[in-house]
Amino acid sequence: MEANSQPSLWETKVNWWEVGLHALMGIGYVFFFALAFSVNNNAYDEFLAGGLCDLPGQLLFTYVTLYWLIPRFFLKKRYISYAALTLVLLSVATLLVRVLVYHYLLPHFNPELLAGQALLEPARLSRSTFYVLAPSSIMIAIHLMRSNYRQTQLNQQLANAKLSAELKLLKDQINPHFLFNTLNNLYGLTQKNHTKASEAVMRLSQLMHYMLYEGSRDRVPLSKEVECLQNYLELERIRYDNRLQLSFNVSGDIGRFSIAPLLLLPFVENAFKHGMRKHLGEAWLQISLQVEGSEMIFKVANSKPYRTKASD
Repeated sequence: MEANSQPSLWETKVNWWEVGLHALMGIGYVFFFALAFSVNNNAYDEFLAGGLCDLPGQLLFTYVTLYWLIPRFFLKKRYISYAALTLVLLSVATLLVRVLVYHYLLPHFNPELLAGQALLEPARLSRSTFYVLAPSSIMIAIHLMRSNYRQTQLNQQLANAKLSAELKLLKDQINPHFLFNTLNNLYGLTQKNHTKASEAVMRLSQLMHYMLYEGSRDRVPLSKEVECLQNYLELERIRYDNRLQLSFNVSGDIGRFSIAPLLLLPFVENAFKHGMRKHLGEAWLQISLQVEGSEMIFKVANSKPYRTKASD
């Protein structure tokens, strides 16, 4: 799945429950902040009012950034628009804080300072900007980390689902004619070679048991997958007799590892389907499975019939 088609956890609709919860947390922080800074000067009411004056601007900047600017502009790589609108938003939030401080906080707690201050005084606006940015940046960073974590989990789930679908597709590609042809061969063997017929029945029984009862599991021992391949190859060897050169080599400690069931069989089946049947007598198939440390190397090499222009 391409990156631009993956679902995103970013939402353009405001989650009001989350906003309300964060607002309550912000108010709780303001009360704690006021209590901590007023221990020595008994100015609890003033610190509390100052924190409440800052809170609307902080919430405005935080949630407009999270629910509008980032999903609508930043994630769509409209960086110039994002930067310009962020500056406009920051100016509005700063002005909101400054207006509340100038028209509410100062008249109630420091009216003597009003005469020496202007509403749009650059130094006071800079301080208000800091009061907006400092807590808002922390809240935005926490939200970004949480969303990134959730997005990573979602992407991993999608990758696992895609892998499972591909694995199922590989399993479903096992040629249904294999069973039909094997049964036909069994019928012929019962007439000519009872020993080989008995062996074929045993191999087919073990192979079908593995497909039916082990194939639905998430993981099986690698040794069982190898045994499945051996049964399949022996059935094909009985089928083609001396018309096929076949080798299957296994090396390494296969007893310590597990694998998704029926993962390897489709590759072998496709080698027979596309490389063996059209030029028997000269056909060959070489399979190797090698375990090195924590890695497994599986190779399937087969002869390929030459195509002529007339057959294309």
